[in-house]
Amino acid sequence: MKRILAISDLHCGSRVGLTPPSEHKVNSRSKYHKGQIETWEWYKAKIDEIGKVDWLFILGDCVDGTGSKSDGCELNTADREEQGEYAVECIREINTDNTRMVHGTPYHVGLSEDWENPIAKALGARIGSHEFPKIEGVQFDLKHFCGSSAKKELRFTALGNEVKANREWSAQGLQPKADILIRGHVHYFAKAEDEDSIGFTMPALQGYGSKYGKRKCKGRVNYGMVLMTIKDGKVDIQKILGDKDLKCFRVRR
Repeated sequence: MKRILAISDLHCGSRVGLTPPSEHKVNSRSKYHKGQIETWEWYKAKIDEIGKVDWLFILGDCVDGTGSKSDGCELNTADREEQGEYAVECIREINTDNTRMVHGTPYHVGLSEDWENPIAKALGARIGSHEFPKIEGVQFDLKHFCGSSAKKELRFTALGNEVKANREWSAQGLQPKADILIRGHVHYFAKAEDEDSIGFTMPALQGYGSKYGKRKCKGRVNYGMVLMTIKDGKVDIQKILGDKDLKCFRVRR
């Protein structure tokens, strides 16, 4: 039996991104301070509950970047090196010996540079744009980007298109044929399954409350992670969501 934990979209450096304890006092006067502590405590409790895992998959957007679209006003720090240190501190809480990463969105993780590379180096992880680990005979397909929609029914269409693309590439011998296809980016959990594949998108570890999310988006998003267990060639997929547990996500009336 092998256990694999998948996390995505930490957005460290954002005021609503995953913020480690070393930065809590620095931000103690911020209105986001309580939320940063609450989301950290939820994350730490779940990691401790899960215990050691055989593999960790990180689906990108570990850092938030310079926040140029909001002039950096939604950041704890705009220093990408410092944001990367936040991410390493957060990820090191997970007990594992094997980590595989994929790069996130260039707007967040670097246009002319890859700010997730130093994170991977610090963690001793392999990182790439599109990764295909094979564990206990199960072929995975990992990439950050996936199309999104506020309409739930179209979320599954986007996943179906990802599976279709993999099948087209694999038919030419250019990619492995995936059993499990995982995507980040969209900040919600959705799963599509057919006779020979499972595709799902990842919940995020960035909380609610950004200006973009509040003022423009309307579709539901999810906060959390995904735990997979491989036994006898079969994969059990368990979503672990904090949406209903976290008070900081509730609308103030």
